[in-house]
Amino acid sequence: MARTSHASGTRTYRGRGAAVATAGGRSRRGFLRGALAAGAALSIPAILRAENRGDKLRIAVIGCGGVGLNAIQALRVRRASRIIAIDTEPQKEALARQFGATDFLDGKSPDIVEQVRSLVPYPVNGELAGPFNAGGVNWVYDVVGHPAVTSNALEMLDWGGTVVIIGTPGGDAKFELPYQRFTQCERGVIGCRAGSYSPHRDIPQIVELYRRGEFMLDELVSATYPMEKFHDVVHDMHSGSIARGVLTFD
Repeated sequence: MARTSHASGTRTYRGRGAAVATAGGRSRRGFLRGALAAGAALSIPAILRAENRGDKLRIAVIGCGGVGLNAIQALRVRRASRIIAIDTEPQKEALARQFGATDFLDGKSPDIVEQVRSLVPYPVNGELAGPFNAGGVNWVYDVVGHPAVTSNALEMLDWGGTVVIIGTPGGDAKFELPYQRFTQCERGVIGCRAGSYSPHRDIPQIVELYRRGEFMLDELVSATYPMEKFHDVVHDMHSGSIARGVLTFD
């Protein structure tokens, strides 16, 4: 299981640290818990540096755990005009909207691709799909990393759109994609290693957004649990009732 942890002090090489300004009047402990528990760096940097912004950004984010929520709020900072959150746990809708989603869809729906396309249809006559499957979103962030999810993500794309795979599947996982979705319409599928993250560049930027109140880190930590409640926090995360939980040694 992937995890983050923190301590009152640590030693590391100088090149692995990043200097940041104080969090100011915000809760320092809350900031540290939020930043460390959030997986903030796993999706934010690549989104903040994307070329498109504003009404050019029509996005779907598949998976609304901690990483997905950070993708959503990074898109909010970029002033995306449409942020469609998708998750198989309906309880996550409130969190997704709190962090900036304009729409929420149930990922278990068999017609999930059609639902996305109904929100951003082909602009001619309002059809769901035009020539070579035109219409849909111009970016999909796949935070799940499952072959069926990635295939659906491709079907949601407009011409020139890109699927960014952030989720990490098993080492032997494979998926098949039709050539016709790529040729003549310039779609793409790319991988993303840890959000294209550079600590020295990105941590100060995330902290500054947090200090200005544009980025929510404290809110990512829904609850704290004593260490003996480990199974409770895992259950709550899977059920969608929390964004992130922190285990404490208190």
